Amino acid sequence: MKNQMNCIQSDPYQRTLHIKVKQTQRLLLGVGILLLSTIASQAQSLLPSASKPDPSKNQKSIQLGDNHYRVVPVGQYGKQASQTDSMVAQATENKTESKRPLFQQAFIQNDLGTQNSIALTQCETCEPASPMSIRAQLDQACNACGSLSGAFGCLHCDSYVYAVAEALHLDRDKEDTATISSRYGLSGFRREMGTRITLGRIPNCVSGWESTFTGIINWSSSGGLEAPIFRIQSNLEPIPPVSADDISAFNDAFIQTVNYDARYWSVEVNRTYVGWEVAKMLCGLRYIDFEEEYRVFSENDNETGSIRSDINNSLIGFQIGMDLTYPILRKTYIDFRGRAGVYANFLDLDLAIINDNEFAAGVSDRSVRAAGQFELGIGLRYEVTPKFSLKCGAEVWYLSGVGKSYDQLDNGIMGRNSVEGYEELITSALTYGAELRY
Repeated sequence: MKNQMNCIQSDPYQRTLHIKVKQTQRLLLGVGILLLSTIASQAQSLLPSASKPDPSKNQKSIQLGDNHYRVVPVGQYGKQASQTDSMVAQATENKTESKRPLFQQAFIQNDLGTQNSIALTQCETCEPASPMSIRAQLDQACNACGSLSGAFGCLHCDSYVYAVAEALHLDRDKEDTATISSRYGLSGFRREMGTRITLGRIPNCVSGWESTFTGIINWSSSGGLEAPIFRIQSNLEPIPPVSADDISAFNDAFIQTVNYDARYWSVEVNRTYVGWEVAKMLCGLRYIDFEEEYRVFSENDNETGSIRSDINNSLIGFQIGMDLTYPILRKTYIDFRGRAGVYANFLDLDLAIINDNEFAAGVSDRSVRAAGQFELGIGLRYEVTPKFSLKCGAEVWYLSGVGKSYDQLDNGIMGRNSVEGYEELITSALTYGAELRY
């Protein structure tokens, strides 16, 4: 070997050939290293990253449809979020729209890629269905996660109870023509006071329950006439088998008096659905009680007569509604209130006409009819504190398919056994009240 090296050193051509061989070997070695490095990098990118949790092996992972999520304690999530210099939020997309979960999630990952934690981007949609459900497991984190600096902060979803107390100043259709004689009219129904009390609870930011009581509202109207010289004639029309002699006490009368009274109240229980504290949808059951009494007394030279017409409308049915809130100034909002419902009206009528102390005609009826109702209102609300607000507004109520006591006489006195008329009740209201949350 030594002789060979001496030979190479002594022969310039051999020395040049040896140097080129060495250079070729080094070049091939570098190319091989480069290829191996590229292949290793490609293989590593195809393998699961150490920074990404494997849902199938992670005992703290949950699955919603085709998506996997790793859940960490809320305390750790807050600490990690405060120590993270920069965050990358990526919403997990579902494979199809039909498999989209009820609530969305986002993963927060730091620069080092060492840990992942779950952040609820729509905490308002968390609602526990059962103690062992996924929604129940996430509800505690949803209601306690607080707010996170950055674009993917959680909404704070505390349970709260609210109460609304309102005074109602109501004016219904006047009914000043509800008289049996053209010689006099009635005073008409005056504006009356009533109340509306609402109690509700929102256990999260999505749905809850509320109940409302409205009433009791009483209207009263009266009229009459004394005419000793020009006697009073009635507009009652006898229809066979009722004759004119059966209502003689109401003609040639020197005195007649009329009293017309009405009462209204309602109670309802609704399921509520709240969106971002600016919109509330509701649906539920409602019972409405509307009663009227009509009384007439008449006297002439020979006899006396009286009319008693009592009708009770008991409506029970299903209603839907919406409450909207829109800010216009700091702490000042415009409120919209809407209700609509369909009902079964259980009518109860007792009508009796007494002439000269004898029963002349009457109706006793128990029947069921369809009825409808809607209420529309607009108002202002001022937020004194985050938990206490003052409010005022104006509303219109419409109730159709109800029977009225005077209408049982308006179309004539006859021998029948059913409720006459299919009337409506229109009421306007001014409202004043306050709302308290706890």
